Amino acid sequence: MKMVFSTKLTLVLLAFRSSVMLTCAGIPEVVTNLGDTDTEVFTREGEDAILPCGLGSPVNLKDEVFDWKKEQQEVFFYEKGKHYKNGKRGQDPQFGGRVHLLPGGLQAGDASVILSNVTEADGGAYSCYFPRRKLTRWIRLTVGE
Repeated sequence: MKMVFSTKLTLVLLAFRSSVMLTCAGIPEVVTNLGDTDTEVFTREGEDAILPCGLGSPVNLKDEVFDWKKEQQEVFFYEKGKHYKNGKRGQDPQFGGRVHLLPGGLQAGDASVILSNVTEADGGAYSCYFPRRKLTRWIRLTVGE
């Protein structure tokens, strides 16, 4: 009997298989891609979490603008090389000193950030918005013990 899967179902099955393998390996963070804009990240309290956000193509983002938010809280804002660590103001104190760009990501079209020392209060829905492109990526962070 030959089974045919849709592309989306195949991606979900591969993501589930990866999640099971990572969980069994004892890696605390599991990322499950459910499509272009829906990603769920699981991590433990006190660990670091990578919040993924990319364009899906190798476009250099050094001259772009993107804004990370958790509901109305300002998490990370980037504008042509400036961000909260080098001249930008307005970051919510909950995230101060704990959010960093993924090294080398901008040149590859990746605006992912690392959230250090995650707490239960960090759990929730995050958005990564590219205003010039009118594009938003949604990420749900779940924090366990």
